[in-house]
Amino acid sequence: MQRPSSTSLLLCCGFLFVFTETVLSPFYPQFFQQVFGRTDLALTGNYVATCRLTVLLAAPLWGLLARRIDAIKLLVIGQSIAALLTACLSLASDLTVFFVLTIALLLFKSSYFLFYSALIELQGKAQQAKTVGQVQLVVHLALIASTLASAWVLSFEHPLQLFLLVAVLDVIQVGLCVLVLRQRKTPESGQSLEPQSPQPKPSFDQTQDLQSGLPVEPQQSSAPTIAQEPRPAPSIVQGWPVTTIMGYGLLVLAFSMATNAVRPYLTAYSMNVMQLDRLQSAWLYLLPSLMALCAYPLLKSRLLQQSGFIQRYAVLLTLLILSLLGQALASHISLLFLSRMLFGLSLLLAQAQLELYLFQNAAHSPHWYFSLASTTQHAGQLLAPLAAALVVGIYGLVAPFWLAAAILLISFIFISIGLNAQHVSTRSIKHERDIITN
Repeated sequence: MQRPSSTSLLLCCGFLFVFTETVLSPFYPQFFQQVFGRTDLALTGNYVATCRLTVLLAAPLWGLLARRIDAIKLLVIGQSIAALLTACLSLASDLTVFFVLTIALLLFKSSYFLFYSALIELQGKAQQAKTVGQVQLVVHLALIASTLASAWVLSFEHPLQLFLLVAVLDVIQVGLCVLVLRQRKTPESGQSLEPQSPQPKPSFDQTQDLQSGLPVEPQQSSAPTIAQEPRPAPSIVQGWPVTTIMGYGLLVLAFSMATNAVRPYLTAYSMNVMQLDRLQSAWLYLLPSLMALCAYPLLKSRLLQQSGFIQRYAVLLTLLILSLLGQALASHISLLFLSRMLFGLSLLLAQAQLELYLFQNAAHSPHWYFSLASTTQHAGQLLAPLAAALVVGIYGLVAPFWLAAAILLISFIFISIGLNAQHVSTRSIKHERDIITN
């Protein structure tokens, strides 16, 4: 019987990580009310922001350690301690203890962002875009599973018992990482799990929730050289202009902030304003992930190859804005669900465009630009729940949709700051998309 590859094992780890990290996130307002008797909506936004700030501060420290210690070994250490702290959460007696244990847990659980750099090392440079696609699929599948589990967990008399199950899943993650370590030492016949050419130890540069720095160096080969298209303009090879750095960074910031602003209070909105039950609210929450899975083949559509980055991204931003306005103005459940479907479709395609732009234009200095994307993305994820809590307190549960639409509308300005369609090779776009979808 053929044993699973290290890549498959790491993708399974990624699924478990996203599942355990997000299992209660759709229903935080209901969870805090049911377990701790707290009904103030601002608590949810503050809690989510605290969690993200903890990860933002802790994850780079794991990246620094990864320069001296193997990333998989760090994953084993970090997730082992995380499993213990997760089990302790099931015994939390009050909200303060729950907050303190959560922060301690995330200090170690944030080590899991190293999983992406380890995955890239195994896949190699030629598989970058394919890896992005695989991770996106895993993330959406895990979000679907965790959302349905969240609705089920709240039916427990003592929902904190969930964390015992999560601790078991953390132990399974540790076991999978140990298997990856063993396969590195004893690769299957005819296969090599190490990079084909020497590569530096990865520095920590995240690109999104499950993404860390990509240790990519041009690989030297003795094989005959195949003629290729001329490289991009020297200004891009040598480094991005300041305006391009600003434009891309602000685009990522706006995209991250807008798409995360609607999540903390979506189920509260659907249950309290639209009068949906818990299961319906769970399906509404996960609908964008379902749409992303269904629409995944669209990444190789010729329609996405006929124009430059600005034109494609502007169209997708428009669709995102329309979907958010549809959710805010929905007077019937059918319009609400249709708007969520459009949101999921445009979210997948817009995110893929941002990632491919980065991959195709940052090969000369990947860690620096991935760090830029990571910093701005996490800043957006940190600001989103705080801004959402603020507008909910003033204008009500529908306000996050208007906030997100306004942010995306403003981001049209960021496109014109420095990004232009010439920065991305049309051939490169088609090549990367073919890798993703094959």
